[in-house]
Amino acid sequence: MELHWYPGHMAKAARELKDRLKLVDAVLEVIDARIPASSRHPAPLGQERPLVRVLLLGRADLAEPRWTRAWVRHFQAQGLPAVAADLRQHSWVPRVRRLLRRRRDPGGFGRPRGPAGAGGRPVARVLVAGLPNVGKSTAINALAGRAKAGTGARAGVTRRVQWLAAGEGLELLDSPGLLWPEATRGQKALYLAVAGLVPDDAFDVREAAAAFLTEMGQRYRDRLAARYGEDCTGAGEAMLAAVARRMGMWLPGGKPDLDRAAVAVLQDFRTGRLGRLTLELPPEA
Repeated sequence: MELHWYPGHMAKAARELKDRLKLVDAVLEVIDARIPASSRHPAPLGQERPLVRVLLLGRADLAEPRWTRAWVRHFQAQGLPAVAADLRQHSWVPRVRRLLRRRRDPGGFGRPRGPAGAGGRPVARVLVAGLPNVGKSTAINALAGRAKAGTGARAGVTRRVQWLAAGEGLELLDSPGLLWPEATRGQKALYLAVAGLVPDDAFDVREAAAAFLTEMGQRYRDRLAARYGEDCTGAGEAMLAAVARRMGMWLPGGKPDLDRAAVAVLQDFRTGRLGRLTLELPPEA
């Protein structure tokens, strides 16, 4: 499988961010707890500077808890503070705010400016980074305590770079989700597609769902049987046909509707109807 989605607004945002990174004190990178490796950008922004860095593993409510804990330990062993959370619940916010306000360099944070710096309190300026549709806007709204960034269940909702005040000495730099201009192939492309981190019109939905079912049949056979029936076996489109029969999706003439079945399979994974699943395990697992 191959993905190549790099629209114009994403290229423009990447250029703008390079100019604004000199104003940033910390980076909050939001990733997907179900695919922690694939949902990280291969070239983190501002990596040439000694910035405070924090990883936020969103959608932890959809991932297997034992593997999420293992991933947190893995990142912490690399010197990266990591917090796993259901981003819609805000119990994670105080801890992340404390981590972001740590001072990495002797100069500390920038001068007070705007409402967050009233009374002479320094402002920590934080870049919130991540791939499209990974949950950055949801995280920003939770940190700010109110709706400041637009959210949606599809990639590409945020389309411009903007500063957002988050109160209590915190200022957030929101930006569109950034991918990379090069094509992505193989299992990583599959995981980005099934997790919804690229738009569904950027890949072949039937191909992705068939490949996903094939892999799940080897790893989570019981989950598939519970949702789609015991005859959801084999590989590829044969499994999609079983899903279509189970869910009553038919084309004229009595043939299984594989396209509708493919959409249903991806939605089942993304919404947790297949249970809590982690597709990627940490290297030491």
